[in-house]
Amino acid sequence: LFKEEKEMLLRVLGTRSPYATKGKAGVGFLATINNKHVLLDCGAGTDANMSLPNELENLFVFISHLHADHYAGISSIQYASYCFHNLGRLKDKVQIYLPIFPTRDNDYISRQEISFCECHDIMPGCVLKNDDFGIYAGRVIHGKIPAYMFRLTSSRTSIVYTGDMSYASHDDVVEFAKNSDVLIAEASFLSKDVREGNKDNHLTASQAATIAKDANVRLLLLSHIWPEYSEADILSEARSVFKETYIPHDGLTYVL
Repeated sequence: LFKEEKEMLLRVLGTRSPYATKGKAGVGFLATINNKHVLLDCGAGTDANMSLPNELENLFVFISHLHADHYAGISSIQYASYCFHNLGRLKDKVQIYLPIFPTRDNDYISRQEISFCECHDIMPGCVLKNDDFGIYAGRVIHGKIPAYMFRLTSSRTSIVYTGDMSYASHDDVVEFAKNSDVLIAEASFLSKDVREGNKDNHLTASQAATIAKDANVRLLLLSHIWPEYSEADILSEARSVFKETYIPHDGLTYVL
């Protein structure tokens, strides 16, 4: 059981992939519960939308998979933690949870010496639980590397984050996200742009919306948006399936 919190805050740090653009950072979402911070992925420029050093204290970072667009910002977090700790302004280490493979990418993060962080391997199931929240991981299909979805649960709210995934994981994600308050799902393509080379790695806008509908979630937030797409086109396709769909702008905070 969790102790009662006043509210959960969910801040959008960025929704773009595979690269950031002016005013649009890479993929990242920050949830805050009773002064504990949960960072779901850490794409390029996401740290610019955080309040440092305050949000380094009691910070738990969860990286869904080891493709650079989902962890490009982690070096900034690590170096900032090192600097603020040396200045006496950061007491506790940042906790980073990441997949074991690919080993080279894991080593790049976990063996960083100029850092005031502690790294942990992710496995399916309960990854972390404390008095304020629990976070659970489930496997999804995303090419050839290990990839995870996360469910963040407090006494009153649940958020599910898909990371990158193939629609072949539909049934597993629907079960994992059933009746959650917020589903954050990737929407890398419009249906008309699906090709043989990408159909097994990512979701279209309509596929993300179908998962939201089948899981009976309250709200769908789309992420992992290709920067050249029109947001209106992405939303039009998704809302034809699930009306409560949005592409939130960087810095927007939801009170849940």
